[in-house]
Amino acid sequence: MQFKYSMLTASLVAALTLSGCGGGSSSNSSTENGGNNGNSGQTEQPLTQGKFIDAPVEGLYYVAQPSGKRGLTDADGTFSLTEGDTVTFYLGGENGLRLGSVSARAVVSPFEVTGGNYQKALNLARMLQSMDNAEDGAITLPESIKAPSEATLTALKQVDLGDMDSAQPLKESLEITQWVDESAALAHLQASLKDIELGSTTTLADWQKGSGKYLRTIDVTLAAKNANVQERLYVHADQLLGDELFKATQGLSAMTLRLDEQHLTVLKGANDSTLSDSYAQAYLSCLDAEGINSVFVSEDDSEAGYATCNGKPVEMNSQFQLGSAFSYSLQDPSETTLADETFSWDELKKHGRLFTCLADKNCTESAMTGFEITQFDDSDEQDGSDIQKETMYTSYNAVTGVYTVVSNEEVLSGEHKGRKETAVSFAYLVDNADAERYVDFRGTWKAVASRPGCVDKVISTFTFDDKGVTVKGEEFVGKCETETLDEFATYDELAAMDYWWFKTNGANNDSKATLSQLNTTIRWCDDDELQNDTCQNTKINRWEYAPAGKNWDQGVLYRSTLNSKGDIISMVAMQKQ
Repeated sequence: MQFKYSMLTASLVAALTLSGCGGGSSSNSSTENGGNNGNSGQTEQPLTQGKFIDAPVEGLYYVAQPSGKRGLTDADGTFSLTEGDTVTFYLGGENGLRLGSVSARAVVSPFEVTGGNYQKALNLARMLQSMDNAEDGAITLPESIKAPSEATLTALKQVDLGDMDSAQPLKESLEITQWVDESAALAHLQASLKDIELGSTTTLADWQKGSGKYLRTIDVTLAAKNANVQERLYVHADQLLGDELFKATQGLSAMTLRLDEQHLTVLKGANDSTLSDSYAQAYLSCLDAEGINSVFVSEDDSEAGYATCNGKPVEMNSQFQLGSAFSYSLQDPSETTLADETFSWDELKKHGRLFTCLADKNCTESAMTGFEITQFDDSDEQDGSDIQKETMYTSYNAVTGVYTVVSNEEVLSGEHKGRKETAVSFAYLVDNADAERYVDFRGTWKAVASRPGCVDKVISTFTFDDKGVTVKGEEFVGKCETETLDEFATYDELAAMDYWWFKTNGANNDSKATLSQLNTTIRWCDDDELQNDTCQNTKINRWEYAPAGKNWDQGVLYRSTLNSKGDIISMVAMQKQ
């Protein structure tokens, strides 16, 4: 495994997490760390308030649960909470635009509240900065947002933070001439977050070399755009390929690391490499033609100069082309490590503040949270042939014990010059190399569904138990029409749909999902019955989830249904009550 800078900033940087494992895990995770989330044992004052910063924002509505505290952020961006709360933020009050939910923390930025979605965070920053002159060091939202009219509420309900075009009615309602552009919004965010403490300064005892802790990391590439080519969204799992190939499309970049005293150990079975676009097409063509256990070698690694399958040239199968808006992103099986590998701390310290604090044993929540724009050479030869620019926000949450990296990368030189890629990474502590943590769906979730062009949203409840789910409420039919729902589905039936993770995680875990599974884009068939073994209603759904709460189950789960152009045609936001 080449120890490259991109691996640091995508996968290994995401690995730099500290977790007090709490609930939501497999059978043995709740005993880790004595419940102190890995800190040094120093006593801190309970958290009673936080601040929302894109410059301090006054006028955001918030609700903190279970304490029940609520209101508008003040002139300093301050909101009230109780230690352990999950805080939900809204633009335009509780009936307006829900921005997202976060576990209680001292500072919340657009990146935390949007759950690790780079484009949503950037668009939210643009909107907030456009509602006031942010250059004076604060953002005061107008009265038309603090106490919106029915017309403004209607405009807010049409906003999808991932798509600025959907905010056009809001722009008109607020009489905003032009949204702040992306580069200006990023520069303002960077300046606002630069010189403030973004969390606790207590040293994290497990977050250092020599702790011997195991860190699970996952890296989800969401979308990429090559020069002069339409952006492509990545599909990570495909039920239309049959059981064997479906399993071959499920993997995300993942590694398990151990923080030893003398070095960082990357454990056997780690894989931080992916195949996408034509590389993924060649991989699937190989497995489809020659069998699931075939030996695939990509064109970059083949001595022949072209992709091979069991030593023969790969014959590309067009069924593995997903159109102009989508492509597969799959694990590269040839890059899976066959033995443990070690990297010296002195070598790692060259790669930035995170590795420096690990090696120096002085990591804190504040030091692990921040915003930076960096430029580096990712070539093996370090000859300037692969210069990359990365915009990255890192955030550690003391309640969930999860470290999140939100990144946007652009290639500035070399063969792939002009390529842009967005990704999100998570890392968290596990008990051992084979352990895992889960989100348990059992309980009642409120689901709010919306569609572009539809003024009203529809609400339903999903009540999960040991057997499956009961759904009651309303659902969209046709364009904006609705009908009443009162249905039960087993976990087997859900797994055959886009809720594919159910019953895949071993005994006693039927109702559970991993973070990896809850951040996949899946292609599936929505037919009740196939006609001549052909799917008539193919769908692509993108799932997004950032954990909140001690048991990881208080975050907002987003389910976006996409059309063939990659546009969102419906959105459901689910949150456990």
